[in-house]
Amino acid sequence: MSNLESEQENAVKRIVGIATLRRLHRLANEENAQQRKDALWAFRIGLAFVAVLALILLVSLLRH
Repeated sequence: MSNLESEQENAVKRIVGIATLRRLHRLANEENAQQRKDALWAFRIGLAFVAVLALILLVSLLRH
């Protein structure tokens, strides 16, 4: 293999490596965004549950 072919092969490997790292970075960012959305929904559901419990307690206290 000549020096030129070796340099070309190294350049191709570098380009493929960079593209792969970018793809992995994008996938990690997408996964983090999905986890943040899931956490926000869990918080909203928990908050709604607490609000319903508070209303039940309030109604229960006012009936007595």
